[in-house]
Amino acid sequence: MIYVKGDKVLRARYYFAMECVKKAADVLKAAGFENVEITQKTSHQDLVTPMDSGIETMIRQWILEQYPDDLVIGEESSYKEEAQNSGSSTWYLDPIDGTTNYVNIHKNFSISLAYSKDDTVIFGIVYDVMNSRMYHAYLGEGAFINSEPLQTLSDVPLSEAILTTPVVNHTFLDDHELKDGCISLSSSVRGVRSMGCVSLELCELAEGGANICIAMRSGPWDHNAAALIVKEAGGYFRPLLADDLSPRYSGPIFASTDKKLAQITYQKYFNRDELL
Repeated sequence: MIYVKGDKVLRARYYFAMECVKKAADVLKAAGFENVEITQKTSHQDLVTPMDSGIETMIRQWILEQYPDDLVIGEESSYKEEAQNSGSSTWYLDPIDGTTNYVNIHKNFSISLAYSKDDTVIFGIVYDVMNSRMYHAYLGEGAFINSEPLQTLSDVPLSEAILTTPVVNHTFLDDHELKDGCISLSSSVRGVRSMGCVSLELCELAEGGANICIAMRSGPWDHNAAALIVKEAGGYFRPLLADDLSPRYSGPIFASTDKKLAQITYQKYFNRDELL
């Protein structure tokens, strides 16, 4: 276990959270992929399974047994009302980020858990379930994969950058105000990739495997943990064209391996001069 400076009570939560995520991942892997029941939420591309709600219930119960006064905002619960009323000690949980990957290809899905206090994300954990890789970060202490620190990210010119986006049609095909800029950007980078999992794509960027990440649809349970990991690895993260930096933010997001690359992208493709 790595040493983390700061408040001992918060550090205890950090260790506790890692244990919870690891135990839940073991349960998820042990369940296997046979006869998985699938329910459509908003469309045939928006899926949920009993394991989504089951893992969320499990982790929520563990957290509230240990910290009964905390608020747990999960993707599969009544998160909208909870998010608006989040208090000083709040957890953001996605029990299976990348449910379509879980159902169809049995890899590239994660458990994502972040903890915020007084509207500041203190730590975040993203567990790549099938590869047993735990990405994690504590505010001000760097980012890690398992026990190994992530290397500081380096600058890269736009023409050599890899752009990743979780859902291709949301970014390049659906109508939205940034569509033309996204399409133009895709022609300027070296390549475009899609994994289908917001948290893991952000972690891939934090690891140096991509340089720009754009997600047109992302909830706080998707990105809060991974956003902290990106920033602690030396990268840049922000809501895409919004100024809401609170952990409650839901909407398009942008990340890059460095602020210079973000500035170039914003000026040329999204017509905005100033970064947050």
